[in-house]
Amino acid sequence: MASSSSSDRVLVLGGSCAIGRALKARLGDRAVATHRGKGPQDWPRFDALVDAVDPLLDRFGPFRHAVVLFAESNPDRCAKEPEAARRLNVERTVGIVDRLLARGVMPVFTSTESVFDGRKGAYVETDAPNPLMTYGKLKLEVERHLEGKRALVVRLARVVGTTPDDRTVFTGWLGDIAAGKTIRVAADNRFAPIHVDDVAEGLVRLMDRGLTGLFHLGNPVSAGRLEMLETLLDAWRRAGRTFSGRIEPCRFADFPTLEPRPLDSTIVPAKLIAATGLEIRSIETICRQAVAAQD
Repeated sequence: MASSSSSDRVLVLGGSCAIGRALKARLGDRAVATHRGKGPQDWPRFDALVDAVDPLLDRFGPFRHAVVLFAESNPDRCAKEPEAARRLNVERTVGIVDRLLARGVMPVFTSTESVFDGRKGAYVETDAPNPLMTYGKLKLEVERHLEGKRALVVRLARVVGTTPDDRTVFTGWLGDIAAGKTIRVAADNRFAPIHVDDVAEGLVRLMDRGLTGLFHLGNPVSAGRLEMLETLLDAWRRAGRTFSGRIEPCRFADFPTLEPRPLDSTIVPAKLIAATGLEIRSIETICRQAVAAQD
């Protein structure tokens, strides 16, 4: 691990989320991670809705980068309470990133594949956004605010983990597989899941190379949701286990949501991989690791 110095230290705002914890684990003493009440007691508390960022910079700085992870990320909550979501996801976020810039700290803003409408998939950084959901629209507002500024904007694909009960898509399926349940799966939905540890590594590499601008961070290979479930089941059976339930294919629209969801909002990480040399684990590897973690 590199030694910590004022030239490479990182402030992680919203560090108690999965990405924040992975970043803190990856960076060690280089990072100061905040929480809003659910993080380790030795992490400083920071509530983005009410707290100013300057006291953190004064107490723990100097920092080279600050990764902005706090957000209302539940699409249905954003749709149901758009004013509250905009307060956090746009107004407070913009205010905080502007203070970071004023203090000479580069913001690293994590955006989303949901800035796209999902009609074509395989989106690159130069494709025009057209969000369907309030969540994506709010993220896009901050992206546009940061255009031309010394900042990093990283659009993330679906982030997954392999730790049991982490409430991501593969571990959720594994719970149903182990219980022998019927699993309804949207056969018309396609995405490019990326492991949370690969997200952390990608962000660190972007920061350590002093890069700025817009990057996509997702799996280089996308797959249909049904195909991914079948890959997971194959890993399950190769581990000597059985599945007594059944798979029930359906449409994405069959699941109740307050707003339409993109069918194929997959993003292409070629620009980031070329700039950083990041190796991203395959969907098959994620499935094998998720099954192995069940033991």
